Amino acid sequence: MRLTAITVLAFLAIGGCSANPKVKPVKKGQAEAFSLLKDWCDALIRDPIKSDNPSIDGGIICAGCARIYGHCTDAILPLMYVARHTGDEKY
Repeated sequence: MRLTAITVLAFLAIGGCSANPKVKPVKKGQAEAFSLLKDWCDALIRDPIKSDNPSIDGGIICAGCARIYGHCTDAILPLMYVARHTGDEKY
């Protein structure tokens, strides 16, 4: 049986395939929202702070004003959600 590209993309979009059996698939209809969330999380972790000071090493800095905001911890839940659904340790 030959799978078409559309069939494969649809299968992946509904979370039908996962390399990690512990990873929960994204539900049908959530693929676009999940893709956007993943893009935002990728942007957050793109340029972490690299410092010898362990209290700020790996932190998230605002690209617009070069500040670390106190509410950056609000990004933990979305990052953990994307990590769980992708199985990617970078999140």
